[in-house]
Amino acid sequence: MILNSQIVDQRPLRILFVEDEPADVELAQSALAREGLTFESMSVDTPNAFETALTEFHPDIVISDYAMPVFDGMRALQLALAHDPHLPFIVFTASRNEETAVACIKAGATDYVLKDRRARLPFAVREALKQNHIRREKQTAEKALREQRDLLATIFDSSPSILMLVNEQACVSKINHAGTNFANRPLGEAVDLLAGEVLRCVNALQGEGCGKTLECGDCPVRARINLTLATGQSFFNETARLRIEKNDQVTPLDFLISTSKVDTGEGAQVLVMVTDVSSLKRAEQQLLESEARFATIFHASPLSIALSRLSDQRLIDVNAAWENLTGWTRVEGIGRTRRDLNLWVSPDEEDRFIAYSQAHHQVRDVENQIRRKSGEVVDLLTSVARVELAGESCALAIALDVTERQRAAEALRTSELWYRALFENAAVPIWEEDFSKIKNYLASLNVADARAFFDAHPEELAQCARLVEIISVNHESARVFRVNHEDEIMQHQITDYFVDASWQVFQNEIVALLEGKTRFEGELPFLDSTGKIRYSLLRLSVVPGFEHTLERVLLSFVDITERKEMEETLSTLSRRLFEAQEAERRNVARELHDEIGQVLTAVKSNLQTSRMLTDPQMSANFLEESIGIVDQALRQVRDLSLNLRPALLDDFGLVPALEWYLHRQASRSNFAIEFTATPRTMKLPQTLAINCFRVAQAALTNIERHAQAKHVQVDLRLQHQRVDAQGKKAELVLTIVDDGVGFDPKAVLEGAKRGNTLGIAGMQERVRLAGGQIEIHSRPRQGAQISARFPIVKPKAERRARGRVA
Repeated sequence: MILNSQIVDQRPLRILFVEDEPADVELAQSALAREGLTFESMSVDTPNAFETALTEFHPDIVISDYAMPVFDGMRALQLALAHDPHLPFIVFTASRNEETAVACIKAGATDYVLKDRRARLPFAVREALKQNHIRREKQTAEKALREQRDLLATIFDSSPSILMLVNEQACVSKINHAGTNFANRPLGEAVDLLAGEVLRCVNALQGEGCGKTLECGDCPVRARINLTLATGQSFFNETARLRIEKNDQVTPLDFLISTSKVDTGEGAQVLVMVTDVSSLKRAEQQLLESEARFATIFHASPLSIALSRLSDQRLIDVNAAWENLTGWTRVEGIGRTRRDLNLWVSPDEEDRFIAYSQAHHQVRDVENQIRRKSGEVVDLLTSVARVELAGESCALAIALDVTERQRAAEALRTSELWYRALFENAAVPIWEEDFSKIKNYLASLNVADARAFFDAHPEELAQCARLVEIISVNHESARVFRVNHEDEIMQHQITDYFVDASWQVFQNEIVALLEGKTRFEGELPFLDSTGKIRYSLLRLSVVPGFEHTLERVLLSFVDITERKEMEETLSTLSRRLFEAQEAERRNVARELHDEIGQVLTAVKSNLQTSRMLTDPQMSANFLEESIGIVDQALRQVRDLSLNLRPALLDDFGLVPALEWYLHRQASRSNFAIEFTATPRTMKLPQTLAINCFRVAQAALTNIERHAQAKHVQVDLRLQHQRVDAQGKKAELVLTIVDDGVGFDPKAVLEGAKRGNTLGIAGMQERVRLAGGQIEIHSRPRQGAQISARFPIVKPKAERRARGRVA
């Protein structure tokens, strides 16, 4: 069965159902699917939805119910035929009224199928599509035939030669416009004329031609027509001379006559084509004049022109510009090849160029290099055309000296390569943007003061932002903005990266550019692809040459997010340090007041009482008690002093101080401490020793408060990093490991930024200020490890002393 191959093979059939009962649609779809039809369907039940589906769904066939509450099949049929008179339309209804079926068919429906006989629906669909396919093929064939006839008619009517059909009576039955123009007759009057009358033959115009005079017996036109009618023989471009009447004068003209026998509905006729040879002679004269003009242009042209034979590549002629370009004279060049003159820098390139020019009729704007007689190399832009001279194929080569242009272009390419290399490999994000549409838009609004305009119309700032076009971005942009590829950035508008504070910076940019400034700098907050707010130092500069149009503007973003976060952290840390300092002072003051003050008060009271006693024994007891109280005060003062700063650290160094502190901390806590130091004796700068001690003190305090650890390992190690011309470079490594409950370092650091905690942030800042690095590794329920590395830098006074000794 024939079916539209495009619908079957290339895509599913599109069926538009006009039905208000979904169950009936499902039954119809099921019947079609069982018969192997692959289709897409859509169901509508209102006129508006139906018209929309015709336009947007583009159905191949419509299956419509006859009667519906707000729509009916006849109305749907009218709309479908108005949209496409050939769209297949099947009425699918429960009505058995034969008059209804006849009315539908007469109205233009393709078929009429009852719902209780839905098994017939697939056959009806195929038949409808088949008939539609046959009808379209017939229309296509008829259209092709009409186009062919129109083409032949167009060729016949538009031919510059005289074309006419001549019957057996030598009368013209059809003629083209060239013939009527030559005959100087309207088309209606030219038909039925004798062939000689059309050609304005004097004998024919006198009524005695075309066989009625003696001269006609020798007329090549009539003879060829008669012979072609009699024998069917065709003639091509036979020469004929006739005396014609033109402008009231008799003039002999030469014609070229071609004849062919054709069979038409009116019998055998001869198609005669007549060409006025006099126009060819005029063309020959024009050719001679053209050759003269060519010779003038050839020798006077400022471009280098050389004419050579294709057969042996020898030069036939050259102009003065060629002499100036090559350094060879015309006499030296003619008769020799370019290879004889050693013109081409590369012989292989010359061979390829010659082969290419011989294979093609014309070669345009090929870059090549030649060597002048002096040895100087010149860059050329050469075009070659093949010409015929005296029946011999020659090559006409025209060359333009582009040496300076090539140098300028090479310099430009080098500059562009440098620019692209710097652009793509820059360590900061760089965007190239086009601000020209903003300038044109504000100019169209006659905006004189951009800042006042935006203050009065803040909504216009968003419109201007939408006009900015991102031309290109470099590789670093993808990393900073956290996308997989820089193309993802260019798919967005710049406003997609804005936060509220970005708009003011953007406004300042535009104002600066419109005020004629070519540079701008500001601090710009922005969003990366993850939605995180980041901060950058924005630097904007207009590319030289685009100051007036603003078509190319470069923007660089120095990522200062870490600096901003560090500043915020430092601010929080400083505030917490001040708070800690005040708390420490309160603790010292409280201990001095509560502990030491009470002890001294007790001693004073005992001494006063002892002075008033007369009994020596009781006085001695009070004195003994006072001595014990003073001993207690001394211990409290010593403990307070050690808490503030262990004297061991100053007197004996870091290792003994740490060992004493760890032993004291273990005795006061519920965990065991294992301490190792390599080597045991270390001579360290005082500042480094203090920093390391305080880091260990903070770490142990955190373990005591939060870790719930049973065992702690503390390792202090002095190790060499490298040896160079300056001597050995060493670092001090402090490692503290516990088996406690652990924690999330990232969450703790985020809390430190908000001021929730001070310990870890304080350790980080202390290590950073000492020029070192700290690493914190921990997971919940898996303990923690803190490793701090301090570079050992000797004090300046000691370095200066060593320099003087050296």
